[in-house]
Amino acid sequence: MLMLRPSLRFDCGTIFILLISHSLTLDLIRGVRAERGARDEMLGVKDFHHMTHEVLSVEATARFYKSLFGFEEVARPNLRCRGVWLDGHGLHLHLIEAQSQDKFAAEVRMRKESFGQQAPFVDHIAFLCDDLDAVEAKVATIDVRTVKNVSSFGATQLFLLDPDGRVVEIANCAPQRGEITCVPGAVNS
Repeated sequence: MLMLRPSLRFDCGTIFILLISHSLTLDLIRGVRAERGARDEMLGVKDFHHMTHEVLSVEATARFYKSLFGFEEVARPNLRCRGVWLDGHGLHLHLIEAQSQDKFAAEVRMRKESFGQQAPFVDHIAFLCDDLDAVEAKVATIDVRTVKNVSSFGATQLFLLDPDGRVVEIANCAPQRGEITCVPGAVNS
């Protein structure tokens, strides 16, 4: 059970990490609505809206997601911290400048150093593609570290790091809801 102290204050520099089951994460990212039932009744939430990432450079990270994944910048209100809001693939991604640059830079270094040993078993965002070879060829033209993995459920996955050391997965398939395997080239919804 998650309990918060009443005196706890959150601001733009706070990172929220939500651990969501793999299947629910896929449902939310794809925009699939779960059947209304006990899961929806817990808090009365109706949809997944956005995720926020603290970043070293708003410009560099926005450029990464816009140029590689086709995200578009959308209007953002005037908030207390520097940032940008991006929209793409049914996902709103909010990027905010790290309040403590030195502390966050150390965290980014640690993420980058441990990347090869930890992917795919770390927090990450995932995208599906039709032609992983074409994606891999394009990624090879830029200076981004990658790890390739063939999963036990049938997907070939390419993991890469965004400018802030966050893992991004691109896979050629993902299991359908309720399934435990997938077939590359099959329709993913």
